[in-house]
Amino acid sequence: MALDAFDSEDESDGCTLRSKWRKAGIWTVASVVAIVSAKNLFEEHNYHYRKTSPQLQKRSGLIADTALRLALFINVATLIVLTVLPLVSQRATRSKTNSWKSFILSELNPAGGRNGLPWRLLLPAALLAGVSVPLFTQAILHFQNTVTLLMLTVLVHPLKDIFLAITGEPYLSHRKLANAVITALLGSLILYDEYRLLVPGLVFGLTAIIVTGLSKALLTYGALNSGATTRTSSMTSTKRLTRLAVLLSLPVITVLTYIFESKTSPPGAVNGITVLILIVNIAASTTALVIAGSLFSAPEIAGEKLGIPGFQSAQVSFCDALEFLRTGAAAILATVVSWRGYISWLQLTAYLVGIGVNSRAALEDLSSTQKILSQDRELEHEYSSRGPGLRSPTRVSGDAPDSNHQFRTASTRWKPNNAHDRTHILLYLFVALFGWISYLTQNFQSTTYTPFPPSPPHFDTTYNPHSKLDIVISMHHEPLPSIATTISKIKQLSNIAALSPRVVIYIKDENANTDHLVQALGASSVTAIPNQGRESDTYLHHIINNWDSLAEHTLFIQADIHNPREFYPRLRDYYRPHTGMLSLGFSGNVCDCQDCSDRWGWWDTSGVLSDVYRKANGRDCGAILLSYKGQFVVSARRIRGVDISVYKDLKDALVNEKGWAHQQGYLQGRPNSLNAPYFGFTMERLWSVLFQCSDLDVAWKCPTLLSGTRRGGDAGDCQCFDE
Repeated sequence: MALDAFDSEDESDGCTLRSKWRKAGIWTVASVVAIVSAKNLFEEHNYHYRKTSPQLQKRSGLIADTALRLALFINVATLIVLTVLPLVSQRATRSKTNSWKSFILSELNPAGGRNGLPWRLLLPAALLAGVSVPLFTQAILHFQNTVTLLMLTVLVHPLKDIFLAITGEPYLSHRKLANAVITALLGSLILYDEYRLLVPGLVFGLTAIIVTGLSKALLTYGALNSGATTRTSSMTSTKRLTRLAVLLSLPVITVLTYIFESKTSPPGAVNGITVLILIVNIAASTTALVIAGSLFSAPEIAGEKLGIPGFQSAQVSFCDALEFLRTGAAAILATVVSWRGYISWLQLTAYLVGIGVNSRAALEDLSSTQKILSQDRELEHEYSSRGPGLRSPTRVSGDAPDSNHQFRTASTRWKPNNAHDRTHILLYLFVALFGWISYLTQNFQSTTYTPFPPSPPHFDTTYNPHSKLDIVISMHHEPLPSIATTISKIKQLSNIAALSPRVVIYIKDENANTDHLVQALGASSVTAIPNQGRESDTYLHHIINNWDSLAEHTLFIQADIHNPREFYPRLRDYYRPHTGMLSLGFSGNVCDCQDCSDRWGWWDTSGVLSDVYRKANGRDCGAILLSYKGQFVVSARRIRGVDISVYKDLKDALVNEKGWAHQQGYLQGRPNSLNAPYFGFTMERLWSVLFQCSDLDVAWKCPTLLSGTRRGGDAGDCQCFDE
């Protein structure tokens, strides 16, 4: 069967190095297609965060999306390929005296034989390998810069060595441990310089890598301490190990999917292209799992036996090479299909040095082992020349570096086809360099290519403001000392202090003592307004009623600002005299304006996004940049560049209880009231669209609040300027 070609380790010693190279190439292609198609599904086809009930939103937290469901599809497909088809194909050759129970148990045990891996190590290792699949699909969804996520896979093998060092495994030399620690530090540099970090991405991405490293450590530890030195009894029986991993993890994924995703549904119709990409993703992911048991960690193809330290290290070198090739190919392919991410020179340097550290040590160990094998061949030849009946010598691993196990010389020869290997190496090197050079050429360009570039924004260039900056605060019943502290910190920022900003407060309590609030907060004015429409009604109220007296810039915030630790640095580092629109909330969230949703359970299919975009920008929309947190700086030129009737219509939608935004045709069962209209969540996300700042360059360049800044970036990364 074609299936058997995917797993040459299960074959006899006739397995050639050519089949290993072929398997490595197939895994690389499958891994690239799986990762890029998953990201494309999540980002471009809106197959990510689903319509969710309010109760489920509270319960699901970070994982109320379809990444678990995608992992479930992949695991089921992998189980079918690895279990059903082999069972059917072997049924005719299975001995009639052999029971199904013993047959299945023998298939499930990837160790095989009496010297196989102990179940106490095999079961947790397989379970960890299986759990890494949903963790990695979650990481793809939440890690905005997937190239960085793939670069972090260089940590898998060093983590394995560190885990082995903790167990006191004697085969691990001080040099290998030092290399592992150095590589781990280099990985931390990659993370340190990442500009689009999110907490969920960090949690899922690092957990997936740690879990994979621990799984490999358990398997290696078991092999080194159980006498599993033959091909059939080693942990390299990938198909069987993956089958066991899927069987153990499938119930866990099924339960989690039922808890978090069974009561969700797509926010809009799933079209044929989305289904096609989903099928391609499942097929590619299944292929990668069948070959290597992992979507993101390369197959260990170089070594013939587990008990040989040199071959163990050679595997690391080949894995690094494959992952370097895969990362470059994924980067350029992802850029071609319009999803972008930026890496800095520091990240690239740390990644290359990490691969170099691993590869140098690996090749040194391989060279040492080859010398030992060469000596063993000479000894074997000497013994064989003495006549038949004399046994070949057995080398004790004490003669070999970094090993504490014995192996037979005759069974440990490495017989490469040099011409064939050289061809594959050159081909892989060419593809890897082409991918990386192409990606880096795009990476350091300042502009994203889009087939429909944004039209120039509409400004009111005739308006002459009378003040530089107004701070507009939407207040309810927040503590006065907290509000006073917020105002004081804003006024003390270096780029704001000289502007002498006015503080304009709107309190949603018509019985409030406004004179007292003016004195207590040092405000220029305090106005009581009805408690309706959330903060969006406050902002629209200010715009409509101060149309002819707007400041040059207005900072709109709530009395209880969001993410204060990141808010002040973002305002200090990015607000400029020529700022047009600067969002001070989450960055980089893009969706299709016709079918839009996000990971907080919000969605909109009413057409209001495209309608507002058309009125503000004068043309139809495609992908749009969402704004969050209801805190931003906008210029009067941009505010007045949109007709005042648009603001009045939006305000009416918020506060008119008979309007369309309060009817079930729009709400679809979602909670709603005048003081907390669901449309308020939509308005929160609309401000960038309304103020003509939905540029995709801003989407991919702007650092997240967690990262703060981007190496090589500037103040224009997170905003639209008026010049």
